[in-house]
This record gives sequence, C-alpha cells and structure tokens, in this order.
Amino acid sequence: MLAFVLCALALGCLASAQNETEPIVLEGKCLVVCDSNPTSDPTGTALGISVRSGSAKVAFSAVRNTNHEPSEMSNRTMVIYFDQVLVNVGRSFDEERSNFFAPRKGIYSFNFHVVKVYNRQTIQ
Repeated sequence: MLAFVLCALALGCLASAQNETEPIVLEGKCLVVCDSNPTSDPTGTALGISVRSGSAKVAFSAVRNTNHEPSEMSNRTMVIYFDQVLVNVGRSFDEERSNFFAPRKGIYSFNFHVVKVYNRQTIQ
C-alpha cells in the first residue's frame, strides 16, 4: 500500500508549558492518503477518490490510561500500545497490535494528544 503522510505539528502553537518544570502538551493532526493501486494520471487524480459518502464507515478511538514507560520492546518497535479502544467502526483497528489498516484508498485524518512529563522518560 502506498501512503503519503502529511503531518502538521506546529510546536510553537500546539506545545505548551508555563515553565520548564511543567508538563509539555503536544497536539497534532495527520492526514494520510492511502492508495493500494497507484497509477500515474496526467490529470492529477491518481487516487480517483470520490467525495460521496460510502456505506462502509471506518473510525476508531483509542486511549492509553497509564503512563507509557519506555521498554526494550517499545524502543525497538516505536509503538505505543493503547489500554482501551473506545470506538472501532469497521474493525480496521487491530487492538492487539495497536495498528490501523486502511481498508480502502482515501484520505484518513488522525488526531493525537501527548503529555511529556518534565525530567521523566514517561509520556501520558
């Protein structure tokens, strides 16, 4: 699957801490364009995405209720595993692996919120 990732993380606007001993809050949004069958089309519509609403919806929401302590496995895989999946419409989010699989080509939006605690390796 070919995926183009467009991530916006404006740290000046979205990272906040009052002083250097307070937690840093990072928020961002990623748009991911997925196409499992890319073609080169001179009209610039290689994805051929229709804006019509489809009948098969895809959505998920997952949270981590505990601090993420770095471990040998998480440092190697760079994966943050979620404690709880709140929504999994379309069942495209693999709860065991904390992975999302795009079931069809399209534009997917991902929002995130991370808190980094001062002088600690954990993230919340």
